[in-house]
Amino acid sequence: SCGGSVSVSLYPMDGAQMKQYGVHGIVTRSQQLGAAIRTVKTAEDPEAHFLSFTEGYKLFKGKIADVLRETRAGFNFGRVVLEGIGECKGRSAAVEFQNENLTAEVDGKIVATVPDLICLVDTETFSPVTTDALLSGNALAAAFPISPLSALYPEDLAPSYRYEDAVEALADAGGDTGQRQALTLLVNEENSFRVACASFIAESLSLLDWQITVEALPWEAYLAALAAGEFDLYYGEVRLTADWDIADLVGSGGSLNYGGYANVVTDALLQAFTSSTDRSYAARQLCAHLLGTTPIAPVCFQQDTLLTHEGVAQGMSPTATSVFFGLENWTIHLEP
Repeated sequence: SCGGSVSVSLYPMDGAQMKQYGVHGIVTRSQQLGAAIRTVKTAEDPEAHFLSFTEGYKLFKGKIADVLRETRAGFNFGRVVLEGIGECKGRSAAVEFQNENLTAEVDGKIVATVPDLICLVDTETFSPVTTDALLSGNALAAAFPISPLSALYPEDLAPSYRYEDAVEALADAGGDTGQRQALTLLVNEENSFRVACASFIAESLSLLDWQITVEALPWEAYLAALAAGEFDLYYGEVRLTADWDIADLVGSGGSLNYGGYANVVTDALLQAFTSSTDRSYAARQLCAHLLGTTPIAPVCFQQDTLLTHEGVAQGMSPTATSVFFGLENWTIHLEP
């Protein structure tokens, strides 16, 4: 497939028809909501402010436990499963969607349906979490460029995230002068999911003086901009080797070190990490150093999933590079 985009306009109307049949005040209302979302982070009580300006109410507070997704007849169907946190700890919720969110249930009971607007938002930033930006449970958040599943990952060094701490750190670094600083986040336009993630990150990082916008570029233009250093921030994916060598990313002169970062201590720790007989200790030293000096911000490690019909195949052992690894050991049941 070569890919492509299609735009469709249904039921076009002229200005007179819009005035007669359109929902009055909807454009102004949309502008007001957009402005309120941008300022919610500075409110004394962000949650109360958010609920007030949306004229909504909170159904549930939780974390995403799983996302079940499928595409049928050109539509994105799925179900988001939530585990309760805070005052909702010990409870569960789910949201059914078909491109947009259709129903919400809490503890197995339907509590909202369309035409009500059922929205998922980040509890810290109140940025919207759209259906196309859900990671489907197929990723692990990471503070370091080493998979959290690896024995080398120093879990105890991983910092916890609080929105207030991020705002305070930016202010301490001189980012609260009252002068707007426009920044651009580059992303490859050919992956809509990645663009959605970049948009979510840009919104979440638009704090105090920072105002981050996303620039989605075709692959060749994206690579050219990175190579020329024509960016403030960029969002991308890197496939690391099995030894977790990240010299190309953060080492002096690394082929993927697009920002030109150079640090002699980092280089020494990278060398020690790849050559040390005590790799756990070397990994810990490197990660501790990267906490305060790294030019990259790890987001997550992708987890691939192999789906089959129930009971069709047994003994599967796929790897990241070969879905059919060990195929000779599989048992395939052809009879229903």
